[in-house]
Amino acid sequence: MHGHFSKQKEDLLKTRNTIQKKLIMESLNHLSHPTAEEVWLDISKSIPNVSRTTVYRNLNKLVDENKLVSLTLDQGGAHFDCNTQAHNHFYCRVCNKLYDLPHRDLDLSHFQDQLEGCAVEESEVLLKGVCQACQDKAEDLLGKESKA
Repeated sequence: MHGHFSKQKEDLLKTRNTIQKKLIMESLNHLSHPTAEEVWLDISKSIPNVSRTTVYRNLNKLVDENKLVSLTLDQGGAHFDCNTQAHNHFYCRVCNKLYDLPHRDLDLSHFQDQLEGCAVEESEVLLKGVCQACQDKAEDLLGKESKA
């Protein structure tokens, strides 16, 4: 009888875990490159008692299963991307938004001396700057200030 209970409990945990992973993937499909905190806030609307730890653990499992990509920026927190195909990113330092860019192979011949003896397996480009929307906002603010 004890073994049967353990099996039921294990099945229940797997089901709950599957539901949580499903909600995480749904969240990632409508949020653009969210942090774990943003995913937790989104999921907690559907499951108010879900813990941050549960969300973080499931995000890391999905990364380990190659269903998500984790992008760590200078500012600390990781951003998650459900696009696992090779692609690059642009990061806006003003609004902290990440934008997908098409993948382009790097011309590694420029790094020949530094890479001697190395076997490059993949590359990822992260461009940083200010997005068009933030530039437009800054121009609007400057325009209003100069009229005042």
